[in-house]
Amino acid sequence: MQPLDKTFMGPLKTYYNEEIRRFMREEGRKMTQFDVIELFAKAYVKVQNAQIAINGFKCTGIYPFDKNKFQESDFILQSQENVLENTKLRDESVSDEPMASTSRTALMNSFTPWEIFPPPKLKQTTSSRGRRSEATVLKHLRTRNLWQQTSKMLKTEKKNIDQARHRNPFVSLPIGQQNDVCEVVNEILEAVYASSSSSSEDSESENEQHERCNNFEGTLDAMSGMDFKAHMRLKRETVSGVGRSRITSKKSIYIYIWYISNSVTFRQLGNLFGVATSSAWSVVQRVSLYLVSISDEYTKWPEGIELQKTTEKFYQKQRIPGVIGAIDCTHIGIKGPKDQKEMYFNRKKTYSIVLQAVVDADKKFIDVTCGEPGSLHDYRVLRRSKLFNDADRLHEQMFAGSYFIIGDSAYPTTNWLESPYKDYGNLTQSQRKFNEIHSSTRMIVENTFGLFKGRFRRLMKFTEQTDLQTITNIVVSACVLHNICITHDDLCDAEENEMDDAVSFEIEEEIEKSNSNSNLDRRENLFNYLRQHNLTLDFEE
Repeated sequence: MQPLDKTFMGPLKTYYNEEIRRFMREEGRKMTQFDVIELFAKAYVKVQNAQIAINGFKCTGIYPFDKNKFQESDFILQSQENVLENTKLRDESVSDEPMASTSRTALMNSFTPWEIFPPPKLKQTTSSRGRRSEATVLKHLRTRNLWQQTSKMLKTEKKNIDQARHRNPFVSLPIGQQNDVCEVVNEILEAVYASSSSSSEDSESENEQHERCNNFEGTLDAMSGMDFKAHMRLKRETVSGVGRSRITSKKSIYIYIWYISNSVTFRQLGNLFGVATSSAWSVVQRVSLYLVSISDEYTKWPEGIELQKTTEKFYQKQRIPGVIGAIDCTHIGIKGPKDQKEMYFNRKKTYSIVLQAVVDADKKFIDVTCGEPGSLHDYRVLRRSKLFNDADRLHEQMFAGSYFIIGDSAYPTTNWLESPYKDYGNLTQSQRKFNEIHSSTRMIVENTFGLFKGRFRRLMKFTEQTDLQTITNIVVSACVLHNICITHDDLCDAEENEMDDAVSFEIEEEIEKSNSNSNLDRRENLFNYLRQHNLTLDFEE
């Protein structure tokens, strides 16, 4: 008579049934074999305690030893036929719960470790060819490995026990082997309990966390052809023919730069880099969006020490103090859009969008506005830009003191923008000299546009792209890349004919005569400053 039969199995059965009823009442879903393991583990934890073990040894007369605890009738053996019949009935039973008993019959009907804790049966399916395949439902990697190891050991032990029972129906599993099996079973229970107890009982099964597999792609590549077919359900050759090879980050950058630096079509671009035409288009769009997202890091208004360095460099050119940058517009040629086509038709009788930029003394863009229709006047583009609103709203931050930017005659003179004298044929020689100095300082923005379009020749005209937002993103991303090149001292001298094409349009229209007296006084003060420093020639009026 074993102590477990007397004091352990009964409470275990009771707690196990309680856990099952609670699960069916609260979860409201079909129970899986993982749930059975978890519920059994919870019931097992409640039963395993020292007091139950002590009572088990006591009631069976093992300790304290009591030889009169059982009568002779308790040890009368059944016939071999009854034993074999009971064994057959036990094997056909669908119940997984051990039955507690106090007779010798219970010993014969007791379950082996294989039957008490069998490994999960893999779901078998039949393919169209009649072959049987196996699909495991175990998800926890450590638990699955333990199941597989235990399954092999228990199968061997069960085979040996069945052979021994056939020779002697009263044979039992040796104690040493029982301990080995119990250790593995307990390890499995601990692994399952640890993986499931971290989440609350009310958590859904979808929230279960599984072990992270590192370099799983390498694991698949290392599999043999047979293992690959068994796991993936496809041959390796079939998988290799599906989809295209991954485009690396380095290759994506090369595709983007080649596109904006040359006048190639997307078909030619795809053939050059061995990718599909659609992939080439996607890469250009993706890289341009990335550069636009980091534009604040490379295209920013100078502040503090950078502001002082910029004004000092402009001062070294033509001795004009307080200049932050030079502003101008250039046109980006496009195909005529479907919507509002006439708005993008410029005075050169081509379709374009406008790029407005403010450039510092190093030919870096410090402010860009792109996407306005080509038919708009430069000053109207400025009025519609974010720069114009920020200049009025954040004037003290952007143009503190006497700082300003300079522009050509298309712009009016304001408290933060300085334009030259308009020549109606009545300018003095000193005023003409002032305009020459002003133009020489402002020419840096023209040179920048020439360098910009000479490097990125796609900006001369977009022949395939029709989406204006995509074109705008590509142009702005090219501005960011231009600043990155200037930062790394990567200069590119534009050819003369490209410089001519890159110069912005000369606007012949007259702007509104709405300059305030204070703004005119600012230009006069600058003019007088240059005269005092002998930077303009004095002629008799």
